[in-house]
Amino acid sequence: MEYVVFLPSLCQDLVSFEDVAVFFSVEELALLDSEEKALYQEVMLENKRNVASLGKGFCYCCAKYFL
Repeated sequence: MEYVVFLPSLCQDLVSFEDVAVFFSVEELALLDSEEKALYQEVMLENKRNVASLGKGFCYCCAKYFL
C-alpha cells in the first residue's frame, strides 16, 4: 500500500516530468504491439514538451516546474 503525505511547502504547486510520466516495466513493454508502443512514445513526448513549456517557473531546490 502506498501512502501520500501532503506537507505545506514552497514547492506545493510544482510538477516534474516524473509526476506526469507513465512508466512500463520491460515485461509490460513486451506485451505492447507496435501501434501501442508508438502511442506510448507520442504521449511521453507530448508530456515532456508540456512540462518543458513550464520552464519559466523552474524551482532549482526540487527540480520541478510551476504549474
